[in-house]
Amino acid sequence: MAWSYLIKDNILFRFVQSTYIGLGVGHGMVMVLKYLRENTLPAMTSTNPLLILPLLAGLLLFARLKRETLWLNKYPLALLIGAGLALQIRGMLKAELIDQLISTMKIKPTATLEGFNSVLILIFVISALFYFFFTIRDQPVAAGGPASLLGAVRKLGQYVLMGAFGAGFAASFLGRFAVFIDVLNTVITFFLKMFGL
Repeated sequence: MAWSYLIKDNILFRFVQSTYIGLGVGHGMVMVLKYLRENTLPAMTSTNPLLILPLLAGLLLFARLKRETLWLNKYPLALLIGAGLALQIRGMLKAELIDQLISTMKIKPTATLEGFNSVLILIFVISALFYFFFTIRDQPVAAGGPASLLGAVRKLGQYVLMGAFGAGFAASFLGRFAVFIDVLNTVITFFLKMFGL
């Protein structure tokens, strides 16, 4: 019924749309009421009066409904946005930056292939980062000095980035090509069976 909108707007599509929105709002309200009954009401009857503050802040969010009390909505909304951003940034920094840095900088001081691999990864990561370091102008390697060393490290970083992007593109292409070959194999097998070959 929802796909009937592709033909034109009709009563079946509006029925499905209204039902979907109604079910979503109803489910959300039931979950909020369950949370209030299980968590907020016991907190209000406890001995700690500070636990009522989150309930009051939540009620102040409804001040948005009237123009005269609209300004009261800004304070709990700012608290919600600030707390949400702080939690998200903290989790993102830990998962996507700090843990990545720690695992990149773990050098295994063994004379094995794994130890060589860890040193190679560290060198490749540093050279790829130096590719985006623009504050020192490059000089030819023959001129010597720190700028020429930076130019050599940048060139290595350029090759590392080209290899990484190429490997990523190749993996994506080969994954899609494998799906195409599987579908083609299914179609060919179907037609061969259909014609008795």
